[in-house]
Amino acid sequence: MPCPSPFKSDFMLLDVKRGRHALARKIEAGGKVTVWIKATIEGASGVGRDDGTSMEFAATVHNVKVRNGGC
Repeated sequence: MPCPSPFKSDFMLLDVKRGRHALARKIEAGGKVTVWIKATIEGASGVGRDDGTSMEFAATVHNVKVRNGGC
């Protein structure tokens, strides 16, 4: 069972390849898509400098699940 994270975040960038056009149309039309993402942050993954508030990290996405069957 996973443990609670010692770090907190309220923002993430996701590079979408397949399905990106349908996703973009849904979002542009005012829709929302709830996703659950399994990813690994590792190696030299800090891609941004600490701006005093936050720091960006790169991650390898293993799985994305969409609520209610998709877009």
